[in-house]
Amino acid sequence: VKISAMAGSEDMLQQFFYLSQQELHQSAAILGSLMLANLDSLGLEQQSCRRASVLWCYAEGLFEGMQYQRALHYYKDCLNSLQHLQDPTDEGVPSAEDVKWKVYKCHLKLSQEQEALEMLASTPVLQRSPKVSSALARLYLTFKNDNKSALACYKEVLRACPLALDAVLGVLKLETNRSELEALAKSYGELWSKHANLKWLDIWLQAQSCVTSHDFKGAATAFQKFEKQGFGVPADTTSDMAACMLKLGKKSEAEELFAKARAQDEHVLKHMDAYARVVAFDKLERLSSELLYSSSCHAEPWVAKAWHHSKNKQFTLAERTKANIFLQKAISFGGNAEASFLQASLCFANQGFRLAVQKYSEAIQLDPSFFEAYEALIRCYLEARSDKEALSLARVAKKYIKQPAYQYYLEGIALSQKPSSLSRAITALQKAVEVEKGFEKGILILSNLYIQDGKAEKAVQMLSKQLQRHPSAVLHAELGSCYTRLKRFQEAMEQYVLALRKDPFLERAQQSLDLLRRGADQSVMSVAAGEGEAVLGAGNLEGLEVCTVRSDAKGV
Repeated sequence: VKISAMAGSEDMLQQFFYLSQQELHQSAAILGSLMLANLDSLGLEQQSCRRASVLWCYAEGLFEGMQYQRALHYYKDCLNSLQHLQDPTDEGVPSAEDVKWKVYKCHLKLSQEQEALEMLASTPVLQRSPKVSSALARLYLTFKNDNKSALACYKEVLRACPLALDAVLGVLKLETNRSELEALAKSYGELWSKHANLKWLDIWLQAQSCVTSHDFKGAATAFQKFEKQGFGVPADTTSDMAACMLKLGKKSEAEELFAKARAQDEHVLKHMDAYARVVAFDKLERLSSELLYSSSCHAEPWVAKAWHHSKNKQFTLAERTKANIFLQKAISFGGNAEASFLQASLCFANQGFRLAVQKYSEAIQLDPSFFEAYEALIRCYLEARSDKEALSLARVAKKYIKQPAYQYYLEGIALSQKPSSLSRAITALQKAVEVEKGFEKGILILSNLYIQDGKAEKAVQMLSKQLQRHPSAVLHAELGSCYTRLKRFQEAMEQYVLALRKDPFLERAQQSLDLLRRGADQSVMSVAAGEGEAVLGAGNLEGLEVCTVRSDAKGV
């Protein structure tokens, strides 16, 4: 290869800058290191303008080569050079804001969040670009829990970019002043009135406003307007609809919508961690692998991978260890409610109640409408005999859990441990199953409480009536438990068989059926009808699964 001779340092600089412009970063890094070591021979030692440009291009090469600590050093050196320039607007010289942005990116890559925040915040408010304000808002939220500062930053973004929808969502989530929210809605209403073809965006904002106020029924209704009015629905919005259905307890509809979102876009990640929590184990391996193929830099795929190991029928210490490693990876990308929930569930299954309380509380803080986390945390308090805390949490949940059935249910389980409050617990659960017909969780706990209260026949009547409407494996198993209590063993076995036909992997039903079949004499039958049922009964309060994590691993 013949290389033409260069006239001098100026040609050298032009070639160097050209390498950087063409994104030949490795070549730029090699040449830049040589140039910085020989600034005198190039006549650049006193030319701060050129020196700043060389430092910038060299740091860019290091950054692209993932040498973040070295790049940080040279970005800061470049920033220092810029401060001594009389005219920092010369051609080829980076702006101080651009350099600060790269310093921020380096700090993030090095997990130095406080330094990253301080670098962006050093730019005066009036000089900040929308991307700087948006990044600051995320840092204040994720690493400082400073909602007030985050809200102010999101408002800065919207003043410059009214259609910055991420900032709109931030304001909807953080703004507590109702008049401010009404003013925001009014300003967007005026915008839609001028642009009739943006009606789909109006619907989307209505739905997101309902989501941020925990009105998931209203959000589901708003989302349905997309299809009713003939607008296209992107995969992320379909996933939002699925998440709303899951919040409303409509698991089958949620799973269908999650599957639809993946059919629309196989690489969609939004809410896939929640999907992994409810999807069947036989689908989890493929789901988690496909999500990781789409991205290894987001929390959702790692949470899905953790659920795959947690739901494994052969749940060993090795499986638990893998699940925890994947959850730590998920959390490294920022707070994730689903990851904290699964961490807590693994601790709970291993009798680590104190850490479980901490992690369930963390999940609720990240997602105040996380019903399953409230339920699990109440169980932790009951396990620790902290009945007052359990009841207090059930009352706090009413602020965020808007479905009356869920509110009554949480109150019912919080009251269920003490004999003195058993009647109040039964009343609350009766209201729960009355408000929402087919509320299986409420029916199972109410059945168990009827048995505790010596009203097994009443439990049988309720379950039989419910099975006529909505037959399910768990309800058949619970009816079998009631028949066992009443020593109607043949009918109990029939119900367990029906349960296993619907779900061959329902272990409690299989264990109870095996125990009854081995009951050749009355003494074994008595055990089945007595204390043994406390473990095997599908409706037992302690036995009812909060999540699908198994707790019978050997050596755990």
